[in-house]
Amino acid sequence: MSIAATANEINKEAFEVLFRELGVSRTIRFINQYSVGNGNYIEMKDKIFNGMTVEDIVSEIKHRTEKIPKKKLKLARKRTKKIKG
Repeated sequence: MSIAATANEINKEAFEVLFRELGVSRTIRFINQYSVGNGNYIEMKDKIFNGMTVEDIVSEIKHRTEKIPKKKLKLARKRTKKIKG
C-alpha cells in the first residue's frame, strides 16, 4: 500500500485483515458496533418501556432467559466471558 492510499484502499485492506484474523461472522459483529442506527431511540424507548421500572425490565429479562434451554444459556455465557477476556 502506498503512502497516498485512498480511503477505499485502506478500507479494503482493513476488511481483509479483519476477515482473515476474526472470520466473517466476528468481523460483521465487530463492525456492527460502529454502525449508526436509525430512528429516534428516545421515542422508541418510551414506547417499548412505557411505565416500566428498572426492576420491571430486569424481571422481564430473567423471565425470558428462563425460557432459554440451559445448554444454550451456558454456551452464551461462555462466549461472553471469552469476549470480555
